[in-house]
Amino acid sequence: MKKVAGMLAAFAVLFGLTGCGAKTLKCTMEQGNSKMSQTFTLDKDDKVTKVTMEMIGEADTEDEAKAAEEYYKEIANDNDVAGITYSVSRSGKKVTLKGTADLSKVDADDIDTYIGTKTNSKDAVKKAFEDDGYKCN
Repeated sequence: MKKVAGMLAAFAVLFGLTGCGAKTLKCTMEQGNSKMSQTFTLDKDDKVTKVTMEMIGEADTEDEAKAAEEYYKEIANDNDVAGITYSVSRSGKKVTLKGTADLSKVDADDIDTYIGTKTNSKDAVKKAFEDDGYKCN
């Protein structure tokens, strides 16, 4: 019994240290051949601390996919902002753009660019994205 209790305590510490079980809000949208998702990491007060964005597009041809890949790479290179990282990948006709914003490192005047509102509360972010056509849960 002591072994089981010790293992449970170790798992509890591990989950606490690694952030497993962190609260999130996920918003998704589909438009034509594109799928977009925004995952917002929330702190204990339901304030957004991080945003992870993913956009996946399916081109009609590989040439169009290559052009889209280059376009997204230009966007990523032109947006050299503290706290923001981007990556672009392509597989056949599918192009993926991923971005992450650590709001603790982003200029306060720019936060609404990444979460749709100056207020980083879960409810305000959810409303802003739902108003833009996303489905959030």
